[in-house]
Amino acid sequence: MARLGPEIMDDDEECDVASFFMEACGLDYGDFIANEKILTREIWEINLEKVLEIVEERASRRATYFVFGYFTLFTGSRLPAHIRPLILDAAKWEYEEGSWLNKEFAIERKFYLEDFRQKIRDHRPGKSIRLIFLKNGSEDITYGVVGLDKFWEYVISKKIFDVKHVNLDGCNLTEIPEPIFELVNLKTLSLERNHLIRILDLIGNLSSLERLDLCWNLITEIPNSIGELKSLKSLSLSHNKIDRLPSALKDLDSLEYLYLRDNNIAHFPAILKNMISLKDIDLDDNKLSLNSIRTIKSQFY
Repeated sequence: MARLGPEIMDDDEECDVASFFMEACGLDYGDFIANEKILTREIWEINLEKVLEIVEERASRRATYFVFGYFTLFTGSRLPAHIRPLILDAAKWEYEEGSWLNKEFAIERKFYLEDFRQKIRDHRPGKSIRLIFLKNGSEDITYGVVGLDKFWEYVISKKIFDVKHVNLDGCNLTEIPEPIFELVNLKTLSLERNHLIRILDLIGNLSSLERLDLCWNLITEIPNSIGELKSLKSLSLSHNKIDRLPSALKDLDSLEYLYLRDNNIAHFPAILKNMISLKDIDLDDNKLSLNSIRTIKSQFY
């Protein structure tokens, strides 16, 4: 088996199938990768018969069912009754058990297949569901908590204070669960693809945090308490509704990566000039002028 990585949709054959599906929908797969918003539930369902013809033509390949299931979850479209069991069968771990020599890779691959199968089982039309991405690989599984059920299980059992990583991506959260703010030893926190509107000032309690991922939410502002995260190396806030950066951002002496793509920032953030630890920044797709973007990028490239 030749895979680029353990995730669903991380294989050359899956990308080929995805291209065929996108073509059937009148879209380009490269354009989808650049801006996934172009694929809507309406577009997918209008072209479902053509897509199912491709599924029938390539029914002998497991990749076909992975990709079909992925786009069904992504768009929140209806899942034909006869296809669900075929997807569930294709994603069984037993087909790959013993195939991977790298133990960590095998752990991650099994996780991704189980996550995919569970979401296919639970899928109902009208609800878009995202697959989980392990930010720290198998370390997330070994030393962390992934998913809301596991998180609350660890909170109740008090084991939550021992974890180094929390990943609650795609859990339909409207607020950050308050027990998180007690985890002073937490290294990474990912809350991507939820419905968060704000970040509480309590975020400053996470003094050991090195990575904070909050992309694809509805956040409008960053609290000044963010400046208390002295260990923070990576801050991802792309695809939100932020219009300005707090002055406290300059206090993040360890920050190396700052991602703010697709927000509402309209003025050059002057504080960036003094953040000498930064190695990379993304402010594309904001309301900044072309000259401002060039000025910012000239500091790093």
